[in-house]
Amino acid sequence: MRALLVPAGTGDERTRLSQPQRWWVIPTLAFWHRRTVWRVVGPWFGLFAATFSTALGLVALPFLAKMALLFAGNTLALGLFERYIRRKLKRRRPCALPPPSEPARSITSSG
Repeated sequence: MRALLVPAGTGDERTRLSQPQRWWVIPTLAFWHRRTVWRVVGPWFGLFAATFSTALGLVALPFLAKMALLFAGNTLALGLFERYIRRKLKRRRPCALPPPSEPARSITSSG
C-alpha cells in the first residue's frame, strides 16, 4: 500500500510524530489537523466510511445504536490509519532526517 505513505519532501515528519498516540488506537487530533495527512489518507478513509455506513444502514438496529457503532467504527479506523502512518514514518525517519542530537559542525580552513 504505497499510496498511504506521506510524500518525502514535506519536512513535517518530526512534528507529526512529536505527540504520541495514546491508548493504541485512539486518534490524535494534532496528527489529523494536518492537510498532508488528509491528502494522503482522505480517499482511503472516505471509502471505508462510505462502505461502513452503507453496511450499517442495512442492519436492523435502533437509530442511537447505529450512530454509536458508526462513531466507534470511524474512530477505530482513524486510529488504525494513524498507527499505520506513524509506523511507516518511524521506519523512514532515520533516512529522511538527521538525528536530533547530532551537533552542527563548523567548517574552518585550519585543520
